[in-house]
Amino acid sequence: SNAGVGYRRPSTGTIMELFDESVSCVKEMNSWKLDNVLSNAVAVLSTNDYLIECIKPLTNYIHDECSRGSIRYAQEKMSKLCIRTCLNNLYLSLRSSKEDCPRLVIASLLSEHESLDTIMHLIVAQNVGWDITYIGNSVPNDEISYAASSVKAQVVILAINNSRDIARKIYEIKHIRDNAEKTEDIIDKVAEGTKDVAEGAAEAVTDVAEGAVNVAEEVVETAEDVVDCLLYTSPSPRD
Repeated sequence: SNAGVGYRRPSTGTIMELFDESVSCVKEMNSWKLDNVLSNAVAVLSTNDYLIECIKPLTNYIHDECSRGSIRYAQEKMSKLCIRTCLNNLYLSLRSSKEDCPRLVIASLLSEHESLDTIMHLIVAQNVGWDITYIGNSVPNDEISYAASSVKAQVVILAINNSRDIARKIYEIKHIRDNAEKTEDIIDKVAEGTKDVAEGAAEAVTDVAEGAVNVAEEVVETAEDVVDCLLYTSPSPRD
């Protein structure tokens, strides 16, 4: 059964072929061929299509199939290493040295592990013109503050993918904010952007809910009309 599958196989011609070929390489434990397939994908796809339509479904497939036991742990480790190498190369190829680029520091707090999603976000930010300083995973909060101050970052992004030690992480985030030279730039703009997104999502949910209520009312009215019609036209029951 595929009921518990979290990934979705691409349905577009070229991307579907690259996905299927990558899956074959994973199952064959052929890292050399997988490197070539991923490199070819970078050449033929746009950056967004490569990340969203190819790499993301592939990483989800690898994770889900390993969890289900369809592929082995060694296959997962091999394939994710190939993907990480390809993403790192793409990230380096998009590096910009313009002095007027907005500066961004990305890191994760202590006890956090590096995620492929973090590298994908690095590439997207780099692709739209940010000057990124990525200092890796499991970094003490005072070192993150130092990095942000040193590069005069407009924004600091913390990648959090581990739900443990939330109380400590809240304290460390507060510490970073307190030590920021421009807290309104480093923290508040991110908060405002998050708030706007949340408000927009809430409005969308409200609109959907209202639409669902209207549809439900119309269904009820239609059902009542059908029942009335059936009661009116229904023949007498037979013995």
